[in-house]
This record gives sequence, structure tokens and C-alpha cells, in this order.
Amino acid sequence: MAVSVHRKNLFFKPDSSRVVARFFNNGDPRTINLVHRIIGLNEIEVKRELEITFQEFVGRHRNISNIFLKHANNYKNLIQSIGFNYDDFSLERKLLIGSYSTLEYAIESAALFNPSIVEDFDQSFLAEGEKRVIISFRAVGEGHLSSIVFRKGILDASNNLRVVEAAKHLELPEIKKRNHTIKSVLRIKWKK
Repeated sequence: MAVSVHRKNLFFKPDSSRVVARFFNNGDPRTINLVHRIIGLNEIEVKRELEITFQEFVGRHRNISNIFLKHANNYKNLIQSIGFNYDDFSLERKLLIGSYSTLEYAIESAALFNPSIVEDFDQSFLAEGEKRVIISFRAVGEGHLSSIVFRKGILDASNNLRVVEAAKHLELPEIKKRNHTIKSVLRIKWKK
């Protein structure tokens, strides 16, 4: 049985402006040097530098303050090891340290390929004959690191796809490690 294929004039192109803010570790010696330089700034200088940094990042990230603080917290033990009490630092000083520990990474700057399409679980508020879908792609960014990215769209009754504009603000997933195995739970479920 032959399958007839009708190509649509629809193209998905990578968007290098879609970036995530990743933790950047430049090594302990450089980080210690950086911390010493930031500690040498007075509070007015810290606030001025932080304000300039926020202006650079804020349009590309939902809550850059939380990201900076999380990245600064990664250095708490290192900062304590060189004789400073991290908890005594002002919030602005921690945020500035975190900003220097943040690297933007364009997740789809090189390519989008390997598309896959599935029906969205939410089919509400659609016209007769329409179907909401989710499209996944393998995205390749800087350094050829791969990610999975998603687009939403609506197929009409004539199989024309209308794609919803991709979100500009991206976030890395929060990875939670479990310290116990769920093998016993799975065994119980398999026996039922």
C-alpha cells in the first residue's frame, strides 16, 4: 500500500537567542581570586556592578536573582575554607559572586532535528476538526551538546499545522536525587 506524502511549507529553525543560565566553575584558584576582588568592593560598588549585570541578564531569564544566588551557594564551602563567613555576606555580594559563576548556553544554536509529534493531553477550546499537538526535537547547541526541546501546535482539519511561538525564557530542570531504590515498590506493583 502506497502512502502519499504532501510536504507543507513549514520550517523549524534553531534560535540562538534561546539560552539557559548554567553554573560555571572556573576552578578554585580563579574563584578564590574572584571572591577576594569582590570582597574588596564596598557595598555601593557591589550594587552598581550588580545593577549593570542585571540589565544584561534580566530580559533573557525569568528569575535571574534566584539563579545567581543558587550559583553563589555552590561556592559556600570554598569561601568558608579561605576564612570568610559566607553567611555574613550581603545578599548583593552573594548575587554578584553568583553572576560571575553563571554561563549562558544557547541550547539550539546549531540545529534542530529528529522531530516527533504526539497528541497533547489538553484538547480544550479547539474548533471542530482541530487537534493540539506537542512536537519534540533534538536541539544541538554550542559545543554540540544535545537537549530536547518542545513546541506546541494545532493541526486543523486539513492537516495544516499552526505552531505556537516558543517561549523565550528557558530554565534548567531541577534534578532531585533519591537516596533509596524504588525496586521494592515496583515489584509490588508488578505482582498486582
